[in-house]
Amino acid sequence: MNPDCTGTLNVNVYTRSGTLFSTSVLAFVIVDNGREVEGIFTSQTLANGTNGPTVATLNAKRQFPNSGSEQQDED
Repeated sequence: MNPDCTGTLNVNVYTRSGTLFSTSVLAFVIVDNGREVEGIFTSQTLANGTNGPTVATLNAKRQFPNSGSEQQDED
C-alpha cells in the first residue's frame, strides 16, 4: 500500500484441483478513515496467456466497528 492509501493486489484464481486458472490485478483505494475499500480489476490473464475481459469493481465496508487492532476510547 502507498502512503496515499492506494495500492495494487495480484489475485491468483485456482481450480478445485489446484491448477492456476487466471491472474488478475486489482487497483484499490482505502477511504473513510479505513472504513471502506474501493477497487477495480484492471487486468486478467488466463493461465494460457490469453487476456480476459475485466468488468469487475469492488466496494467493501467495515461491518463491525472497533474490531481487530483498533482501541476503544474510554472515558
